[in-house]
Amino acid sequence: MEDTSKEFVKGEVIVFLKDYDVFGTNVKGMKGMFYRYTCNDRCLIYVNELNEWCEPAISEIKTKSKGRVPRINKRFCKRVVTMKVTY
Repeated sequence: MEDTSKEFVKGEVIVFLKDYDVFGTNVKGMKGMFYRYTCNDRCLIYVNELNEWCEPAISEIKTKSKGRVPRINKRFCKRVVTMKVTY
C-alpha cells in the first residue's frame, strides 16, 4: 500500500477530521488551508475562520477537493513569508 498522506498542494482546502484545539476552539469539521509540511508528520494549516495558524498531524486532516486550489488561497500563499532572524 502506498503512503498517500503527503499529497497535499499548497493552498488546498482541507477539513479537520479529529478534535483539535486552536487557541480554545475545537476545529473538528472546520475548513483550513494547507500551506506546507513541517517535521514529525505535521503540516502548517491556516484556519481563516479563526485567523490563526496551527500544526496538526497529517492523519488529522483530509482534502476537501484533491489538488484544487482556490484563487484566493493562491494569492494568500504568495504573500506568506517564513520569518527570518536578522540580527
